[in-house]
Amino acid sequence: MPILTSARMAYLCEPGFVEIAVATAKINIHGSGMLPYLLGITGVVSVRPYVRKHILNTLEPQDYMFINSLVISVFILGFFVYTYIFNTVAIQRTYKNCCNMTYSQMGAVILLGLFTVISSFVLFNIEKNFNTPAINHVLLKAFSLVALFAVGLFIFNEAYTVYHFLGVGVTITGIAILLANPL
Repeated sequence: MPILTSARMAYLCEPGFVEIAVATAKINIHGSGMLPYLLGITGVVSVRPYVRKHILNTLEPQDYMFINSLVISVFILGFFVYTYIFNTVAIQRTYKNCCNMTYSQMGAVILLGLFTVISSFVLFNIEKNFNTPAINHVLLKAFSLVALFAVGLFIFNEAYTVYHFLGVGVTITGIAILLANPL
């Protein structure tokens, strides 16, 4: 059974990128019951570019971003109200954790929010103006993988094996092939 050590999985989630980092933990994908969840999420995420493309046939990217953010805010507010009613300890812990944040952490949250808005707007413009949702999706995932690999290698000094380097090399080769003959 495959074991992931010091894994970094990047997931493109609306309205931006969310990174799930599992540092120095050993996760057995098959034994932990994670595989059905990963497959389910992958299935849902694979359909999203086509749904967005369908919506963007009518709306402009800024209209979609506003409506999408409003709907997400309603869901988050609903979850927050639910948690407040049924689990006040979690709300108190969240408030305490927010109060304990440093200025650099608050700045990082604001910066991530800004990156989320910018990347969402760019993504929506790409999906509206180019009729290739599958290729756009694959390229974004591939670029994320290469970027995370570089950040892990050069900033966090993570140790990678030859197989990791080969995998990233194959990914870079795939990107080059996709971009060599644009549609």
